[in-house]
Amino acid sequence: QKDGVIKVISDAATDVLLGVHIIGAGAVELISSGVLGLEMAAREEDFRFPFYPHPSGNEALLEAVEALRAQAIHLAPAKQGKKEDHTKGVTI
Repeated sequence: QKDGVIKVISDAATDVLLGVHIIGAGAVELISSGVLGLEMAAREEDFRFPFYPHPSGNEALLEAVEALRAQAIHLAPAKQGKKEDHTKGVTI
């Protein structure tokens, strides 16, 4: 199973994570990392430093966090005409 979605939402001003959504095979294993990050008021950079084995589903969480700053390798083109708000979120 390769299909799924991970979405990470953060505050644009502080980079603190506000939400993590994970759907797909292996979601139950990955969500614990998201919950831990939310409980510790993690920032985006806190999710960039842990080791993510390759190839693995764990890399999807890293890509979702990297996508907040358009640094993900597998980032889809941005949609035009979105309204601005105080959060950032990208779906991988």
